[in-house]
Amino acid sequence: IARIYAEDPVPSAPCPTATLVDDFDDNQRSSAWYHGWDEPECPIQEVSGELRISCEPGLGTDSAYVSSAAYDLTGSQVSVEIIDYPSAGSGGYMAIALVRPYFGDEYLFVINDGELQITRTINGSGTELTSASYDGDAARFLRIREAAGIIFFEISADGSTFTSFYNEATSIDVGELWVVLFAGMYMANAPVD
Repeated sequence: IARIYAEDPVPSAPCPTATLVDDFDDNQRSSAWYHGWDEPECPIQEVSGELRISCEPGLGTDSAYVSSAAYDLTGSQVSVEIIDYPSAGSGGYMAIALVRPYFGDEYLFVINDGELQITRTINGSGTELTSASYDGDAARFLRIREAAGIIFFEISADGSTFTSFYNEATSIDVGELWVVLFAGMYMANAPVD
């Protein structure tokens, strides 16, 4: 379950990620999320201001919202509020991903079976950059931002004050990225909600 937030639009770049905002309160997929997939075993719902992806255990499936347009992360940011998350041993995962269309490049900020992980994929080859046990209170908000050629993965308890979880010089072009919110199950255990 998640909500997505962004800062006020930045006039310096077309389609900054900060312009993608959805409070998920209209009970339907907005035009901002035209792409994506919704597996029957992992239905997506917008309920009371929350995006919910509830998956049946053990089926190895997921569902996602993918932004209709590509966005520019340069000097911008995107964040999500995590309402509920897959705990350790659940076999579930949920993530915000920034994907470079058609190149096989992406950054992934994922809660994976109770671990908070950062993964970078270049030309289809993925590398886990860091991980730690996920603390749902300290990391209720996840933010990805870029400044001066550095990509920052940050966490926050309140959505106002963020601390660094990981950062590095950008390894992929962040000027054209799809924003992806997804969740799923890969083992026979408790459902992700």
